[in-house]
Amino acid sequence: MELDESERDPFAVSDLWRKSTFTINNDPHETLFNNDLSFAIEFPELNIASHDRHGLSNTEDYGLRLPDLDAFEFGALEDLSPPESHRGEKSEGEDEIERQQDELGEDIWNVASHADIPAKAPALRTWEGFLDEQHAEPVSAYLSEVGPGVFDAALQQEEKGTAAASASDDVLQPAFVLRCLFSLALGRASVLFQWNDEKAVFEDTLENVRVSGCSALCSQSLIQRVKGLGNTTMELRNHVLRTYAAKSPLPAYVALAGCLEVILNAADKHLTSQAAVVRSFVAFESAIQVPDQLLHLFSTLLHETKSARSDHEVANEVYHMAQHSSGLSNAIQSIYADVLARVSEPWLTSLKNRVGLGDAKYASPDPVLPDFLDLVNGPSDSTNGHRISAADIVSPADSQCVEEIHAGLEILNACAPEHPLLFSGSYTSTGVRGQQSAYPDLERTLQRAKQYELELQGAINKYASGSRSATKETTELQTPARSAQPADENDAWLDDERQKQFLAAIGARCVQTPGTGTEAVTEDGLLDQLLKLFQEGDQEDDYSLDVSVAPLAQSPLVSLQPYLDVQSQAVNSSVLRLLFKECRLREHLSLQRSFHFFGNGVFLERLSSALFSADLDTAERMTGKVRTPSAMGLRLDVRDGARWPPASSELRLSLMGILSESYKPNHTGSEHNKSQDLPGGLSFSIRELPEADIERVLDPGSIYALDFLRLQYAAPHPVNSVITADSLQKYDEIFRFLLRLLRVTHLTTLMKASIAGIYSATAPGSGHDGIGFATEAHHIMSTLHSHFFAIGISAPWATLDRELAHVEETLDKTDASTMGLQALRQLHDAMLDSVRTRLLQRRKQEKLLNSVNSIFTIILQASRSLQDQQVGSDMRSLRERLTSEARTLVKLLEEASDKALKRRAADKKEKEDLETFNILRLRLDMSGYYSTARPGDQLLPI
Repeated sequence: MELDESERDPFAVSDLWRKSTFTINNDPHETLFNNDLSFAIEFPELNIASHDRHGLSNTEDYGLRLPDLDAFEFGALEDLSPPESHRGEKSEGEDEIERQQDELGEDIWNVASHADIPAKAPALRTWEGFLDEQHAEPVSAYLSEVGPGVFDAALQQEEKGTAAASASDDVLQPAFVLRCLFSLALGRASVLFQWNDEKAVFEDTLENVRVSGCSALCSQSLIQRVKGLGNTTMELRNHVLRTYAAKSPLPAYVALAGCLEVILNAADKHLTSQAAVVRSFVAFESAIQVPDQLLHLFSTLLHETKSARSDHEVANEVYHMAQHSSGLSNAIQSIYADVLARVSEPWLTSLKNRVGLGDAKYASPDPVLPDFLDLVNGPSDSTNGHRISAADIVSPADSQCVEEIHAGLEILNACAPEHPLLFSGSYTSTGVRGQQSAYPDLERTLQRAKQYELELQGAINKYASGSRSATKETTELQTPARSAQPADENDAWLDDERQKQFLAAIGARCVQTPGTGTEAVTEDGLLDQLLKLFQEGDQEDDYSLDVSVAPLAQSPLVSLQPYLDVQSQAVNSSVLRLLFKECRLREHLSLQRSFHFFGNGVFLERLSSALFSADLDTAERMTGKVRTPSAMGLRLDVRDGARWPPASSELRLSLMGILSESYKPNHTGSEHNKSQDLPGGLSFSIRELPEADIERVLDPGSIYALDFLRLQYAAPHPVNSVITADSLQKYDEIFRFLLRLLRVTHLTTLMKASIAGIYSATAPGSGHDGIGFATEAHHIMSTLHSHFFAIGISAPWATLDRELAHVEETLDKTDASTMGLQALRQLHDAMLDSVRTRLLQRRKQEKLLNSVNSIFTIILQASRSLQDQQVGSDMRSLRERLTSEARTLVKLLEEASDKALKRRAADKKEKEDLETFNILRLRLDMSGYYSTARPGDQLLPI
């Protein structure tokens, strides 16, 4: 084929090159150049149908030779210009191209404008097909790749003739089912799922349905999972509504409901946004995975807090769940921490008021907070199946610290109502803050606590300087938030300045989030965390063993702990100074030592004479006999059963003046010098006894004859915080035992002289048994008496007195105390327990006490026989019984000593108390008579 001159023009050829359609491998949209440089150029004008695939080696046939640049006949390229004869003319090919462009309205040669309109359906390209166009791909072995229609047909063919064939008829389109599943996940009804109020679950409107492209088992599995999410969503939503509608819900419940509301809103936003873009069930499962996990976690938390009775228990359960989430991702743990910060805020507010760290003046709080010590040692929670323990959220040490501060503030509120500690929330410019965020700034909290300590200590020193001029200033000190608010709202309108302050304070309170402070965690922060977690997904390993990197939720007391330490130190010092200096605690304790423990010699002699001596006049009312003004007594030594127990008037006359005349106060100018009443109203009284004990009291010859007599004492406030009601009960038990010991010791002292006088009038040698009994009884009773008073009472009391002297000396030198009120009470109780152990008054020492009481009974019977002049065979039998009982006592003491040595787990104090039994055994049986002698052996020679 020949080309005319115009078609051989290089500019015309280049223009045709530019405007032609290029095809590679019969595809006009492929790239022009490829690896083997094979391409084809189609010129419609030239009607070229094919080309050489192996390059342009045969281009001479087409007249497409490029000019030789070196021998180009038109000259240099920069001077090249088209011939004049061809500038205004167009070839037939160009006219045809322009005509087609006018008809189509667009440039048909512009490949880029047709890039988004594929000429044919896209197909997967393989290396085999790239290298060989004739290559045929094998048919896929996976049925799912050929489309859902083929899968449905195959499934229907497989189920034909079976019971599952009926299910194949109800096949739903995936797009429709996805819309219904999204509504179900959001807790909303749809065409396929309706809410049942009675059962509180979502129910299917159609049965035995499946989704196109999925089996019935797969479809129902997905539907059941989403139904569980929908049921959980509705459960949480209904709980939020019920909490808000309740008349008086717990503040912590309201805070928890607010958190649940934020979580539900975040899940709603996330799933709503995903509903517009998700087109497959795999993507749907990915979208609901994290919301499903989080909502189920909080549903479990909701069930755990249903039986909570206080804000503390709700916060404790949230803290418990947060700690047990250590195996979950950091994002979920962070959400738990934020929820804990919100839920614990009401409890922390009550706690701050309880320990005097609130903004207002301290006042005795309502019993809304359970006793922390009761929570540590309290009963089990039968509803939850486990005990809600304060040891989870609050350690036992913190529990005791809180209760100690509270008890100390109660004392100060009653005895020193203007003490600065009652206004402690006002003595800091930075304010006392509790848990304000999930992870508070501890360094800043420590700085605030230090500033609070300095300001509070300055106020206390000024208050304790002697003049109470600081009282007025203390009352007027307020926090910045309260200084702008007048005491009476009506006073705000007296002047313009106070009007502005009042309105500013009201405006500041109105913009705050209800139930939170100005620095509290905002809902937006939690909402942002949730949305980020839902959108990005839980990308961490849910079961990671590297727990050290997980942000475990901190206890809500972390940011309040520095303030508690400062408050505890200040309260303890102030309360102890009040007890030792103003209330004279040691004087009240010495009173118990002098009278309950018979530490006052004058009282011991006067009481013994008034109760037992036969030399005093009787206080009984007798017909025809006038009472003399001389000393009178009960004369128990010679009293018969017909005139026992004594009347109240006789008892009053016999014991009149004994206490007041025996008491010698330690301080001149004490209350006793100003009033005739003894401290604590100390006096004799009648003990209330059960019926069984009343029968024993009626016999004046029994060891129980004086059990009706007791010392009445009521510890004044605040001394009763140390000498408690339980302590007084222990004092009473010890007094009753010592009264028996005093009576029997008094009888054995008189027994030798009485027996010597009786047997001197009889035949020589007939008094051997009587004298032997009196000598043995005197040995036993003198040993018991000295041991019980010297080792049983004096030693523990000396230990207590040394500790009290050290505390008082420390208070005189410094402002800090070495112990708190609880430690002081425990020190006093430890002394009483030690005395009771050494005096055999503990329940586990019942056998030892019964043996001692048997010895007392034998000696009383011998004394009664001497009064009746029955000195024959009675004395020998009584002596045999006394010796046998003494052997029993020695044996029991030896066993108790051996047990003390074997009990390695016993504390040092208890071991020391039990070792005193060995000392008593050695003193009773120093010669080994009672431990080596056997029944029937010769009695101890005299």
